[in-house]
This record gives sequence, structure tokens and C-alpha cells, in this order.
Amino acid sequence: MNSAANSGTNCKTKSAIRLRRRYARERRFLYAAFGCISLAALFLGGLLMSVGAQGWRGFLHSEVQMEIFLDPAKIGADGKQSALAYQSLIKKAARAEFAAADAGRKTRRLARGVVSAGAGKTLREQTLAN
Repeated sequence: MNSAANSGTNCKTKSAIRLRRRYARERRFLYAAFGCISLAALFLGGLLMSVGAQGWRGFLHSEVQMEIFLDPAKIGADGKQSALAYQSLIKKAARAEFAAADAGRKTRRLARGVVSAGAGKTLREQTLAN
């Protein structure tokens, strides 16, 4: 009878060992799943930060359409002056547009800020293409 009791105890200890191993495997699986989800969330956050850092200027983009007199005295007969000459023409046109609304100093400062730094180069390229 003693050996039967031993075999029952042996069976209980074997099942307890198997159960502990099973719980350990489940814990490792949960840790791996948590790690994968955390890694995916980290990559998603990095992607969103990248898009936000590179795309925030798109919310500040605006376009202004105005008439610009291409003065041959400033840009030359062939139009091959530097982009700075074209930039001055653009700034003059912007001041004229804003002067119609108000002639204050604040308005003139706003007129300078509306035009981008590359507008003169763009206008020069468009003029030469024509």
C-alpha cells in the first residue's frame, strides 16, 4: 500500500511540475505579446511624430494671387536679372495690395511676411520660361 501511496504522490508532483511549466510558458507568452504590442505602439508613435514634424508646415501654407508689373528697368530687357530683383518687385506688389486696406506700419510689416523667400526665384523661372 505504501508503493500505491507513493505513486499517487508521484503523480501529483508530476502534474504540479507540468502545471508550473505550463503557467511559466503562459507568462512568457504574455510577456512576449506585451513586448510586441509595446514595440508596435513605439513604432506608431515614432511614425506619427515623424509625420507631424515634417508636415506641420502644411498647415501654415497659403497662396496669394496678385498682379506684378515686371518693370524692364529692374529686371532688364531679357529678364535675366537675379532673383533679388524679382523679389523686390514681389514685395512692392504686396505692399501695394496691403496699402489699399491700411497704410500703417504694421500692415507693411505683414506684407513682407506674406511673401516667401523663394518667391523671387519662382517668378524669375516662370518669366524666363515664358
